[in-house]
Amino acid sequence: MSDEASVAVELWGTAPALLTSLAAVVIALKSQRTDRQAFLADMRRQWDSLEKEWATSLLYTNGSDYFYSPASEEDRNRVGRIIEETNETGDVPLGTMGFERGNLRKVVRFFVYAADSLISGKWTLAEAYLLFGPDVARHFKTILWMSSRSRIRPKGRRDPELTEWQDRVDDLTEFNFYDEQEAVYLFAFLLRAEQCRRGDTYPHFIVDLAQRLNAGEYQKLRTYLARASRNRGRWSAKYRLIRTLRDARRPRVASAFTHSQDPLVGPEEMHLFRRTIFSRRATIRKARKLQSKAEMD
Repeated sequence: MSDEASVAVELWGTAPALLTSLAAVVIALKSQRTDRQAFLADMRRQWDSLEKEWATSLLYTNGSDYFYSPASEEDRNRVGRIIEETNETGDVPLGTMGFERGNLRKVVRFFVYAADSLISGKWTLAEAYLLFGPDVARHFKTILWMSSRSRIRPKGRRDPELTEWQDRVDDLTEFNFYDEQEAVYLFAFLLRAEQCRRGDTYPHFIVDLAQRLNAGEYQKLRTYLARASRNRGRWSAKYRLIRTLRDARRPRVASAFTHSQDPLVGPEEMHLFRRTIFSRRATIRKARKLQSKAEMD
């Protein structure tokens, strides 16, 4: 048998194995896609089941008449009575605090799971934002408070300007779940950064986030992310999430000025935006051009 014939026979012999391997890869990819769709559907189902608790948790620090909470009239009245009685008596019944803390913990625990899934690469930030959307991202300061890393009461002392309820409301959060606190704190900033990247909020909020990140939050969040990745033994998503935070430090002009007709951004804040390839003046001209276009839309 010639050499060419031998090679042909060998190729025909390996073809079934190659086809089998290719089929296995296709099946594995389809299975991964199915598992991911099931995961996303389950996350949606779990979050929808927490609508009542989430709506109520927005009232604790913002008041029972808070406009941006979808809480029912019954829940508003309940929280309103608690706040009023606390301000009058200076005390909150233990059972009442336990009940409200339990509601809040359900929401926080879901945020922990969402953050864990993001850090471990089970879903992307874009997928997380698709679930929560701007309706949740706009409340990132409240989510920071839920993490217990941002507090209403000055640490270690009482502020005479606070009401009795404001002085006690921090007790609803858990102060010693340290890994959990960092995960939720990080998740709040990432969700807000994605909102700002998409231009899904007011320009002055985009500037506010950039200012916070440049004032020291960026380095702290990088530390939190490194620690969270190490604790979970997963590093694949770390650098992608760091890039999201880094981009939020220097937002694109288009994110802030494409949609808003009256952006509350002064000339002294334009240095925060990412420069064009030319100069800072070119960046300002681009911002003005985008604003003029938004006004015509």
